[in-house]
Amino acid sequence: MLKTAANFITARLTWLIIGAGLLGFIFAPLANSLTPTTPGLLALMMLGSGFNLSLHQVWRVRSTLRLTASLLFLQLSLLPLLGFGLYQLLPNPALAIGMLAIGVAPSEITSALMTLLAGGNLGLATRLMALSIFLSAFLTPFWLSLFLEQRVPLDLGAMAIELGLIITLPFIIASGLRTRYNNLAKYETEFGGLSALAVVLLIFVVGGSLASFGLNLEVGWLALACLGFNLAGYGLGLASSWLTHQKLPETIALIFSSGMREFGIATTVALDFLPPGAALAPALYGMIMMLSASLLASYFKKNYGN
Repeated sequence: MLKTAANFITARLTWLIIGAGLLGFIFAPLANSLTPTTPGLLALMMLGSGFNLSLHQVWRVRSTLRLTASLLFLQLSLLPLLGFGLYQLLPNPALAIGMLAIGVAPSEITSALMTLLAGGNLGLATRLMALSIFLSAFLTPFWLSLFLEQRVPLDLGAMAIELGLIITLPFIIASGLRTRYNNLAKYETEFGGLSALAVVLLIFVVGGSLASFGLNLEVGWLALACLGFNLAGYGLGLASSWLTHQKLPETIALIFSSGMREFGIATTVALDFLPPGAALAPALYGMIMMLSASLLASYFKKNYGN
């Protein structure tokens, strides 16, 4: 029964995310009352992902060490700079800061799933995702402090500790247990469903933020910025593949790893440390990103799948 429910959630994740955002908008008071649960939801998401990945899989980078290091450097430097550029262009300060939170976020957890569905190199995508998330506990506070300077007061120590406790620690514990107890591998579907459910609930909570803005021109500009950032990330992955002469499976992994940024982490950072309204940007980006990633994975599978 749990496996059936998990399969239902993961197979319809894109539409569940969009539906959760709309429901959060409609039932804004309920969604806003659940805001304190966001760190727990993010930790739950990391636990579910960690149980699907052994530590051996994370650190097995020798065969792709140069490629992994090069792409991580490009992702964690160029994408934050792009996010900063969009932050400068958006007219609404709170939405602009939320856009910046997306730019400094690590690779999205579901990028490995999309790589798998598209027929790409799952091992490479998984390593890029995991290492990017590990580094985010330090790099996300660093970039926000650098870009925002004194314009927004930030408690960098509290942010680094919270990210470490709700991202790095749950992931390492779950992945360590998976490494120690091999029989946990048979519950991959259930753990994946748990992680996906946490994402859906997180989007419902953040959907309440949209009600405070309404559907106006500023939100429209934000949607265009989110789409542009998403497509630019795919473009970075494609350019990296072309420059390093990768085959199609590796190209697919690079595209999804670069183009999908972790909106759950960006949302939690926005809700806990950034001005009110900033969390709307990661929520809107998450819906756009999941829809584009699903369409892209279907394209690769249809045109290049075996």
